[in-house]
Amino acid sequence: AVLMASTPQFLAQLLLEQKYIVGGVKNEFFENLNRSTSVPGSFALASMTTSNKNDFDGTLLKVIAERRAREAEALSSKMAVDLNTCQNALHTVHSRCLFIKELSSFVLPPFVEYLNHDPNASAAWHVVEGEIVVRSCNDIKKGDEVTISYGEHSNEVFAIQYFFIPPANPFDILYLPMRRELTVMRVAKFEGTSVEETNTRFVPYGFVEYGEKAMEIARVIHPDDPEHFIHFKLQTLRKGLEDNMINLMKRKRRDNGLDPVNTLWLDYFSAKVSLINRCIKKHQTTASALKGLVQKS
Repeated sequence: AVLMASTPQFLAQLLLEQKYIVGGVKNEFFENLNRSTSVPGSFALASMTTSNKNDFDGTLLKVIAERRAREAEALSSKMAVDLNTCQNALHTVHSRCLFIKELSSFVLPPFVEYLNHDPNASAAWHVVEGEIVVRSCNDIKKGDEVTISYGEHSNEVFAIQYFFIPPANPFDILYLPMRRELTVMRVAKFEGTSVEETNTRFVPYGFVEYGEKAMEIARVIHPDDPEHFIHFKLQTLRKGLEDNMINLMKRKRRDNGLDPVNTLWLDYFSAKVSLINRCIKKHQTTASALKGLVQKS
């Protein structure tokens, strides 16, 4: 059976209604909803019980994970269903559903959700006459894995939606943490816009995408040397992530391995540090080029 709804939240609600209201319906997506009492997938990122649960506060991934946790709490209250089952329902939906543009709906299709992600996928899914069809993109030999692309997402999306970090993700995005209230007020005053409008446009969750958006804010906050401000932000962010990586690697050696949650955190920090290093190198190259132009003029 294919379940369909306009949003992932409504799709999770439909899952729970199928299980608790209709009853007797056999569907692989909700048969296992409350089989495990452990915190599923990305919800574990927001409710860690290990001694290092506060180490990752202030990271964008933690902020998004906490927001996802609040979605589960709201669903549990609305449906009068225990929290763990609602977490499982939302994790099932977010990690397995597809968005069908032709129908403007999210669906849970059987079989397709078993296919793993690969940016160079061997197959792709299509909607043909109302049906989801998986077609190969090239020759697939017997015994080869059939893969699809989950989309051009940042590592935050992969961690929250699918609970893994793809190696060398070319679509990852770097977000710089800002002092949200102060930044919003300064930018709003500079541009003559409202605080609400600026908050929505510039700093969702208190983070700004590295690049022109960050430079716009830097020109307002530090007009004398915006490049130095951006470089300082990159170095500060890298230092915090590297400290978390060191703590996790120490724990890994001490405990002869890491649980899945901490393994995900380690992969996340490692990928972000690599991305920051590339951004710092690019930033230094750009700054040197601009300095050379100024000297020539």
